[in-house]
Amino acid sequence: MIILSMKYRIKYSKSLFFCLPLIAVLTSCGILTMSPEEKYLEKALELSGQNRKELEKVLDHYGDNPERLAAARWLISNMPFHHSKTGPELTKYRRYYETAADQSLNPQTITDSLDSIYGAPDLNKFTIVYDIETLDSAYIVNNIDAAFEARERWPWGKNVRWEDFLEFVLPYRLGDEPISYWRKPVLEEYGNIIDSIASLPEAASPRIASDLLYKEWIWRKNFKWTSRLPSGPRLGPDIVEWKTGGCREKSDGMSYLLRAAGLPAALHLVPMRGDLNDTHSWGAVYDSDGSPWLPEQNTDSAYKSRVPAAKVFSETFSINRNIHTGSTGTRHANPFLLNPFIRDETAWYLRPSQRTHLIIPLSEFDGISNGDTTYIALSSKMDWVPVGMGVAGNDSVDFGYVGEKTVCVAGVMKNNKFEVRSFPFKTTRDSDNQLSFFIPGETKPINIYSKYNLIVGDYTIRMVDACFEASDSPDFSDSDTLHQIKESPKRLFTNVQIKNDKKHRYVRYKSADKTFCNVSVIAFYENREDTIPLRGKILNAPGFHATDDKHEFRNAWDNDPYTSLDLKEPSGGWTGLDFGKPRNIQKIMYSPRNRGNYIRAGYTYELFYYDCGKGWISLGKKKADSDRIVMEAPAGALLYLHCLDAGKDERIFEYDITNDLQIYW
Repeated sequence: MIILSMKYRIKYSKSLFFCLPLIAVLTSCGILTMSPEEKYLEKALELSGQNRKELEKVLDHYGDNPERLAAARWLISNMPFHHSKTGPELTKYRRYYETAADQSLNPQTITDSLDSIYGAPDLNKFTIVYDIETLDSAYIVNNIDAAFEARERWPWGKNVRWEDFLEFVLPYRLGDEPISYWRKPVLEEYGNIIDSIASLPEAASPRIASDLLYKEWIWRKNFKWTSRLPSGPRLGPDIVEWKTGGCREKSDGMSYLLRAAGLPAALHLVPMRGDLNDTHSWGAVYDSDGSPWLPEQNTDSAYKSRVPAAKVFSETFSINRNIHTGSTGTRHANPFLLNPFIRDETAWYLRPSQRTHLIIPLSEFDGISNGDTTYIALSSKMDWVPVGMGVAGNDSVDFGYVGEKTVCVAGVMKNNKFEVRSFPFKTTRDSDNQLSFFIPGETKPINIYSKYNLIVGDYTIRMVDACFEASDSPDFSDSDTLHQIKESPKRLFTNVQIKNDKKHRYVRYKSADKTFCNVSVIAFYENREDTIPLRGKILNAPGFHATDDKHEFRNAWDNDPYTSLDLKEPSGGWTGLDFGKPRNIQKIMYSPRNRGNYIRAGYTYELFYYDCGKGWISLGKKKADSDRIVMEAPAGALLYLHCLDAGKDERIFEYDITNDLQIYW
């Protein structure tokens, strides 16, 4: 689930870098007798130019309503830098998503067709229109009144904190989408549902109300995730009904709907995941105590998030006035860190007992001194991407709150390049509250079965809880369980010895719930030494259908691990064999549906380990003759396997020699 490619995220962040000198202006002293809030408002009005009269009309309009006046002042104070992208290219770009709203159409086919008809949209030809210079008083007043009407109309409104209302309900935009009167149309479509939720006593809780409304939204039409459509500006409130795109679009659809109902929703994002080589985002809603929870992940607390991340941010409307202005080093390290519309939310993603800053003594670093701006970075393949920063002082570096379950390095910027100055370390502390560093030790042989995080980035986990059954009846009304899969397969081919003294005519693979019967190879053997599997007539679950002709039932029996079965129906699926006569099964071999990230016979691989100051060091190359390769590697080191022949998915890992296990980070 990807919000934007890293290429686009960096491009977007660079477009915000022009704001930094102006942020310095907005935070300058100004008139000494003014409060900071008054200074921000006055500077915003100065930047509005000829549009100042329209903004002052808004302030005058609420002269006798202190609460709405305070909201108007806050909104205008934070309006600088917010903008829309417009022009013919925007119309061309939006057409992809509007067409994909018909979820029966293939997104790649849509992209190919529109590219050939109109040409791909040129993302460099948008016209930027700034809100502070163009928004009229009628639009701003309409938005403010609609936000307050939602706050006052439904019971959860009184339990939304004022600061969360300002940040995540009041704003008229989420990003750089076109300006529109979006609240009324959304309420016209969903008002009855919102009213029915409001009638429930428990709906006074923002968390419960938003959970119910989110589920109703998803139930109407499921969101179709795809990365095959172009990346560009935000799409605006149409995404509530279009319901297609990436993680950003899903969060935006949720946010428009919930904000129209007076519920504080936002996009949370990570500049780099702690388990995959990409950015990620998801929707979050703020409860009455200010804590975020995650409807999409079905967790009751953010710290139970399934996405490991060193740093988590929320998108804001307010300007981060503490941003490090003029930092060329930070701009080159990761321009995202200079985005003026983000807020660090990492503390919420830590267990309450772990909500302390990550402070590392300089003795753990090589060549970092007091006063140095130091970055904490996550892996993107063999590169390190800075995601947070701190300034060395008192012989240590305080990186603020840093999420657990990630592997990071620390470093500095030299000549506009990031230089690593530490061994990689786990951000989850050990029982003695100490960091664990990956320091290369004695070289030992290790078994390698894959090159990527299969549990997170592949289908292999869908085999967990599936089982193999044997029966004397073709409908398996009376069956014996031969074997149940308890863990995600760590290698491409798994062989299981069966203790079975019975003979059965029928056998099958029965999938676990919500796994679409994903499997690529199933083989039954009458003797443990056999290499040729038993043959029979293929049996299928009645009423179940393959997603397409590339994922049909026969794929499970063709002994090819790169063809697979995938059903339209998520649960209840199975496929089996009729041997024609009873057979005694002594061995089963299976392979999960996969993306080719297991070791593949005939392919050549190169193994690396990481050493502080030296970077990635090659341990040599080896051609695989099976689904496993054995190579020598330093114990305790962080490792990386590169395939020289095919594929692009690769990820850092450590090797647990005791359990013969690759542990991916």
